[in-house]
Amino acid sequence: GEVDKTVRAELGRALGEVFSDFDYKPLASATVGQAHKANLRTTGQKVCVKVQHKGVEQMMAVDLRCIEYIAKKALVKHKTAPDVTPLIREWRRASRDEADFSLEARSARRAGEALAKSSVDVKCPLPIEGLCTRRVLTMEFIEGWKVTDVDKLPPGTDVAGLAKQILEAWSLLVFQEGLVHGDPHPGNIFVESCKDGGVRPVLLDWGITKELTPEERLHVARWMIATLSSDRHMFLSATCALGFKVSDNLDMETLDGFMIGTIFVLRDSLPASAQAYLYEMFDQMGEEEKAREAKKKEEEQAKQAQSDKRKKTSGGLCSTRKGKKKDEPKRMIESIPGVFLFLQRSISLLQGLCSSLNVTIPFAEPILRHAMARVAIESAAGSLRAVTPSRSLADKAGGPSSGTTQSSPLQDAVRVQLEALRNARRLVGAQVAVLRDDGAWSCNLAFGSMGFINEPVSERTLMPLLDAGTSALVLCLFKALANPTPSGARVGLETPVWQVWPEFAQHGKKGVTLRHLMQHAARLSRPFQRQKMCVKRFCNERRMEEMLAAAPQDDRGDDFPSDALASAVAAVLRRLTGHASVADALQSILKPLGLQDDIVFAAEQEDRMAWVVRQPVEGLPLPRIFAHLEQEHSKRQAAETNEELPWLSWQDLEDTFPACADPLLPNRPDLRCGESLSSARGLRGSAEALCRLFAASIPQAELLRRAVSTRRRLKVESLSEWEHCSRCLDAGIGWQLFRFRYLHGSHKAGEEVVGYGHSDASTGSFALRLPDASVVVLLNRVSALDEDPQHIGFDILSSIAEQLGLQPVWHSEVPDVPAKPVRRKKTSAGNEMQELQAAMTRMEERLQKLTEEMQGMLNGGQGGLSMSKDAQLCSRPGSELCGLWRSAEIDGLETLLRIFQVPETFHFLAKQAKRTLSIDVRGSQVVISTATTMASRTVDETALAFKVGEPFAGEQKLGGAFHGQASWLKCEEAEEVHTLMVEKTFSLDGNDVVLEERYALVAGGRLQVVTVCKGLDTATDLKVAGGQLHATMWFDRQGGAPSSGDVARAVKPAPSALHAQHGAAPLSELDNRRVGPSPKARIGCFSEPLSALSTVFCSPACFQFSSERATEERV
Repeated sequence: GEVDKTVRAELGRALGEVFSDFDYKPLASATVGQAHKANLRTTGQKVCVKVQHKGVEQMMAVDLRCIEYIAKKALVKHKTAPDVTPLIREWRRASRDEADFSLEARSARRAGEALAKSSVDVKCPLPIEGLCTRRVLTMEFIEGWKVTDVDKLPPGTDVAGLAKQILEAWSLLVFQEGLVHGDPHPGNIFVESCKDGGVRPVLLDWGITKELTPEERLHVARWMIATLSSDRHMFLSATCALGFKVSDNLDMETLDGFMIGTIFVLRDSLPASAQAYLYEMFDQMGEEEKAREAKKKEEEQAKQAQSDKRKKTSGGLCSTRKGKKKDEPKRMIESIPGVFLFLQRSISLLQGLCSSLNVTIPFAEPILRHAMARVAIESAAGSLRAVTPSRSLADKAGGPSSGTTQSSPLQDAVRVQLEALRNARRLVGAQVAVLRDDGAWSCNLAFGSMGFINEPVSERTLMPLLDAGTSALVLCLFKALANPTPSGARVGLETPVWQVWPEFAQHGKKGVTLRHLMQHAARLSRPFQRQKMCVKRFCNERRMEEMLAAAPQDDRGDDFPSDALASAVAAVLRRLTGHASVADALQSILKPLGLQDDIVFAAEQEDRMAWVVRQPVEGLPLPRIFAHLEQEHSKRQAAETNEELPWLSWQDLEDTFPACADPLLPNRPDLRCGESLSSARGLRGSAEALCRLFAASIPQAELLRRAVSTRRRLKVESLSEWEHCSRCLDAGIGWQLFRFRYLHGSHKAGEEVVGYGHSDASTGSFALRLPDASVVVLLNRVSALDEDPQHIGFDILSSIAEQLGLQPVWHSEVPDVPAKPVRRKKTSAGNEMQELQAAMTRMEERLQKLTEEMQGMLNGGQGGLSMSKDAQLCSRPGSELCGLWRSAEIDGLETLLRIFQVPETFHFLAKQAKRTLSIDVRGSQVVISTATTMASRTVDETALAFKVGEPFAGEQKLGGAFHGQASWLKCEEAEEVHTLMVEKTFSLDGNDVVLEERYALVAGGRLQVVTVCKGLDTATDLKVAGGQLHATMWFDRQGGAPSSGDVARAVKPAPSALHAQHGAAPLSELDNRRVGPSPKARIGCFSEPLSALSTVFCSPACFQFSSERATEERV
């Protein structure tokens, strides 16, 4: 047959001369060839012989040429789609290599030898020398089974451990050997038994393999590190180095979306059921995104239609003008390289493998570790300066070192603290300097790594200052004010800014003085023009000066901080000194002090400049992914709101243009080499140099005294803005004013003293002047992904202050503002009219109701006025429950999650879900509406309407149909307070399960909902003590106490809308059913009798119940 012919043609001998016991029945067959079991005639060794199908190489080539042709045609039709022909060419190359079994043998041998030398217990079958050709491949035979056949594993086998070994081997081979297995599906990964009774994985089929060059391995490593540290600048650099071609007009939203997609690829693996739910959720999010984009497009088209209509009715004035050519869609990513195909496909297949094994494995940890090792190798070879230190590398980084400073109690205390912070992985690099007024150094420490290069920080290292750099600019400006300008003029704090900076007089700012500008009293809290804002403009000092000069004054007043202070000071400094650039102006002030090389925007010696580091995460569990997505969703919502704002605050800038506010901005190559300049956040310097600059400014006592003594309190609209100000809202002229209190034991104990300087909230750096000493703490690490801000700079400063007999107190005054800014999107005239009409309709309804009640009172009994029936109902029990409530706490949630065997992966989601509850009581008629949100999405809405004392029926998402009864229970402590008890009875396989809910107002004005589920022991396989589950949820009132008629509309459609949607009876007979789409499948086991906690059980894919009834119906 064909097998004999192929073997003879390739090996030059008949099949029987080479093999004995050749089994012509294939073990497996695939596109390229088929595998047979045989023995070597010479040694008797059992082998696997892979024989290629006849003509397969030609057929594959034709198919791929056709696909490439179609891709080229599609590129012409779809202007915004990237060019995928490089992917197809790479696949053509891979297909040609796959048809050459000699190349597969070489790859398998390299992989096997590399794994054998490592500590990874994973095997590759070795090819047999002399019996491997282009169309025949002979390998050692593996006595094993597919890795997904877990029932064949020995009892007690660690399945997760097997998956970790496979991922460890994949990572090692990619970054050490440059071998990417392109097809690691379960059929190509076997498990074989070992002599010690254990098992180990075996990687088969190296036909589809991508060999990475040393440069490609490096770029892939940087790509992975950038993804796991959310470093968009390194991500873009590594992406382009890998072969992606991006448009010059690439917007940051597209780049961030690409990075989020890569983050998702590197997520921790999920069990199959959980992954199915996750994909379903992402599909829903995709549909919501499409709907949002469609709605936005419709609004834009409506605006354009209105604009065209105005032009037609303007008397033809615009008709003679040449129409503006409509912008064509832009292709942001122009081309995708072939290496991306292999990486994405390979990791996705490994994700699917772990999902099939129902194990959760942190993909990021081994990939990051081997990526770090690869970059460290290249860095040691001198070919790279771009790696963040990992745990192992950080341990080798420089420890605390001191130059001219003798050991002191203060320095020893800081040294210990820095060591502890490094061990806790909260610090990468630091400089800490304390210079006393007598010229002695109490502390001068350099510590850790410079960031992207694994070199220790020294006293000469130029650390990124970000917002703390404002201190240097202000000190230099004060020095410039002490001298006449190049024209001989004298400028003081009361000089109008426009006399120094003529363009600044725009929009009524002619009366703004330097004092106003430097004390945040110029009303420039919204200095960023939305239409002109971009990263390139933010990193161009002239463009930023033009933007600040054109900025209008904020109508909110002059009490809000201006984040344009550094740029404004730089603009004034440049003009006072007569230089073309603020960098030159800065040097002219610093040169006489000998500091011109130690406080700069860009240094000639590139290796002196440290990097801003965001520590890569070693795991991306589902909670972290959802938290990140929720954060991005919130930013997008805020950006959409900001579309109506022509000028933005710093908080608005963070949401709308996150790349501009990114603390990693100083890492941009154009800023490091000096081609661009960010006067706002691009300054670099050493702690020692900043201390010397503070000390050199001491002789200007009168000017500094006035700058510090003129204190004013700034306002913020949210706690996030307060955090951005490092919790310091006291402002002097050019300074943040940090309040301290003398500790006990001092003759000034209890007295307050003020330090002046600036801080950076993203890194925790401080540069400030305390009584008798200058203190500078410079750090280069920012928080990672969803990590909470770490105020390590404040902790270090507090330790220093304690050694100086001081205690910081400025941070303890928490402003009474919401956590996040409250933004209200401006509405169009049409929307405003609709809202006005809706408000008038509600007013008419209330007026009608009030008229009916008054009429009832007038028609009362003969003894005088009496209340109508409706009015009497309003005074009945339950009025205190009316309102809109927001979930706050849950008691018993962990117990419920364990009983229902919810995977640990979803515990976080259950705890983070928020429930809004609306109760409307109109006499005996009650409407209870709920809405549950998770990751900024509404995942469940329900409406339950009934009359107290009368039976009712309905149906809910899980549990099915029910019948119920409600009653009022009096509170023994207060007769006017009542508890609403609702009982719902479900039938589950012929057994009744009763859900009892009690709603009551408790101390503190909170709503308490106690839920008891009875009968689970007989109706399900759940092992519950006494057959009952208990849970308690507390709700806080939201937005005051709205009227009962408005409550239901606040969280769900009005009763009339529900009636129209579901064909229900009037409100008194409203069907009790779930609002929104019906579930795809009914769950066989009773997993949601607890309606007050329905979020926990809203996803049937989250659970793996022991009940056999649920097995087939689970998602």
